[in-house]
Amino acid sequence: MKTLGSYVPFPLPVQDGLQQLVGDFAKVINLAAPLDVVLALEPESGVRSTPQWALAFQVTSAEETRKVAKAQGLLGENRGGQTQLRLPFGKGDGLQCELTGKSSGGRMTCATTERDRDTLAPQLANLSVPGAQGKDLYAEVSFSSLLSVYSAQWQQLLDAGTLMLPQRLSIGDPQFDRAATDAIKALLGEVALTSKDLSLLTVDMTLRPDQVQLGVGYKMNGTQSAWARADAEAAARKPSGPPPAFYALPKDVVAASYYVTDPKWSYQVVRTLLPLLDAFLAHDGLPDAERQAVRSLFEQVPKWDGLMTTVLGELATGKPAVAGDAMSMLLGNHYYLSSSERAGGSSDESAAFLRALIQTWNRPGLSAYVRKKWKTAGIKTALPILRAESVAKPLGPQAIGAFLSMDLSSLTSQFDKSGKGLKRGPLNLYVITANVGGRSWSAVGSDKNLLISKLQQQASRPATETLAQRSGIAQVQEPGWQSAGFTTLAGWIGMLDSILRATERSPLAKSGTQPERSGASLLSIIPHHGEIPLTYGSRGGSIGPLGLTKVMTATIPRLVIEDLIALAMNLAPKK
Repeated sequence: MKTLGSYVPFPLPVQDGLQQLVGDFAKVINLAAPLDVVLALEPESGVRSTPQWALAFQVTSAEETRKVAKAQGLLGENRGGQTQLRLPFGKGDGLQCELTGKSSGGRMTCATTERDRDTLAPQLANLSVPGAQGKDLYAEVSFSSLLSVYSAQWQQLLDAGTLMLPQRLSIGDPQFDRAATDAIKALLGEVALTSKDLSLLTVDMTLRPDQVQLGVGYKMNGTQSAWARADAEAAARKPSGPPPAFYALPKDVVAASYYVTDPKWSYQVVRTLLPLLDAFLAHDGLPDAERQAVRSLFEQVPKWDGLMTTVLGELATGKPAVAGDAMSMLLGNHYYLSSSERAGGSSDESAAFLRALIQTWNRPGLSAYVRKKWKTAGIKTALPILRAESVAKPLGPQAIGAFLSMDLSSLTSQFDKSGKGLKRGPLNLYVITANVGGRSWSAVGSDKNLLISKLQQQASRPATETLAQRSGIAQVQEPGWQSAGFTTLAGWIGMLDSILRATERSPLAKSGTQPERSGASLLSIIPHHGEIPLTYGSRGGSIGPLGLTKVMTATIPRLVIEDLIALAMNLAPKK
């Protein structure tokens, strides 16, 4: 609690809150000792309104605790060295507790009923949680236990889905209905296999004077499901840390990451759903040639074999987004650089896929079909535009550019109640892929000229201006990660601008009560300007005392938390 209190610039009212919750017992509860909680399910729990639960905690003095209970008329009898008492808990009836210990120290075991307390007290007394060692907060859920308790109900749910969902999706077309039945059977089959493989889920937090560490992990006990097999294959590969493309990113990125994937697992989903899409398009009257073009787009490009390492960097454009549309503001402050490589050093198929996507979308037959469906559906906004952009002159003959324009005003207006005067235009994005500096790079953003310029700079970026020289990301550079990265508050400026625009122009806000604010102006006045990296990553294999299959962790430096607190205080409404 002392470490937690050191993170905020004001005293935490822990004692006052505890006083309101348990009354005078607050002064004897040992806040430095662990709090253990057990939640239990019984096979017959279907007849219970709530699961059983109990908790145990330490008191500084058993004798003082008895005195507090006696003074409030809550002290019960003594049974075999254990004192029965009732603990007030909020506005409820209180908890039924047992107190063990003599003069100094003591332990309280409590539950809502004496039955639950007595049933779970042995589990709390003999609680052994290896994964909790060294953690300030730790929780684990045994999925294998849950499945054993609710196996009959779970199987009934899966069986009902297999029988009922095809009927719900049926359109009376034999080809479509069969494809829908096969897809649902395959997807629910994977859900069933995953539920059998998944054994344990853990969540933990560790507070240190200089940082907070958060972790989520899970354990697979089998390899029947595609998810578990993908994890097993990933764990068998030797992790090598960030690839060269990661270090080649610009030094001033506001966020960057890398991850290794095997596209074959994603393609299994595509292969399952593609017949369903094809059958629907056939039923809906799309000509065979157009359907074949759609199938080819996903079946042939890109290549679905071989491991792929992908690097993604987010950078600030250096100028604020001025569009009133919330989504445009969200994306307009930044642009993105990405590079992918297959095992063995061969380039990815981004350029080929982008070229095929543009050609397929603009096929006359498919375009006519989409326009007709758009009109029939009564959609008021313009049809999305996807067209090729000329980028060969500045970036070489193999470069490919695309322009995407989508009018999302009908969607974003549901979330942005900004009131009058906001001009809502289409969301315009450019995607450019080129081979620069001996590596295939893709750039995404709203400014075509900026993207071309940044890609050209990638061809000859000095080593001193690359991410290899960035400080504060040592944890990302450690070997052993399957994937890793970092982000900064500066990387979320677009979302912050969108929130500010929506709240400050909301009908609920009083006009003129405060000047127009922006994400950039707020970042400029917080202590570290949102520039400190928050790192994250995932590891695979048999990890820790529990043998977890995968663990995902995030490290939040104290300086980031200071920025978050300052940002929250500046965002709070001014009275």
